[in-house]
Amino acid sequence: MIADNASPSEDLRFEVMDENKLRDRCMGVSRRLRLGRWLKILDEEGEEEIQQLESDFKNGDIDTKSGKKIHSLSGDPLGFEEREKLLAEWGNPKLDITEVWKKLYHPEDHSKLQGGELKVDLGYFPIEENDKMVDASGHEITAGILRVYVHQAKDLDPSKSISGKYNPFFTVELNGEWAYKSAPKKRTNNPVWEVSLFF
Repeated sequence: MIADNASPSEDLRFEVMDENKLRDRCMGVSRRLRLGRWLKILDEEGEEEIQQLESDFKNGDIDTKSGKKIHSLSGDPLGFEEREKLLAEWGNPKLDITEVWKKLYHPEDHSKLQGGELKVDLGYFPIEENDKMVDASGHEITAGILRVYVHQAKDLDPSKSISGKYNPFFTVELNGEWAYKSAPKKRTNNPVWEVSLFF
């Protein structure tokens, strides 16, 4: 279970690996999703402010350099640009199906593309509880389930393999630790997994 006001340190990342008899090799990683920031999109009060902000922006009533902030019920404010970037990169946690292609980056240098993409779809389903919980700072915590669906990878770079083909598998890293490892697909640069996971 994930809290909808998850700590900014709670994050999600995908890694595509090549299964090898000697040593598995990283073929690329997604950028990290800070779950606490992404789940702030669920904040209904923020939705009303976002609509007003979009209207102000279209009417020229907002300073684009300073950027008016959108405040949510818990934690730091979520800005208009940050919200739009999260929606574009990871989809909307409110929607049941939001498929996105994630570019794969070098594991040590996230500015360098590694080659290939991973198709994922994320969703968040709040759990209604009779007893409300609060965190140490007094903010109400609402728990939920994070659904992760990994469809496939495509165009994995064949130049790094002697045969030009890989035995790829993927891992899901949650809060810096492996939460799932898939079975490898044999001799392909375009593996299809169609795996559904719940956290």
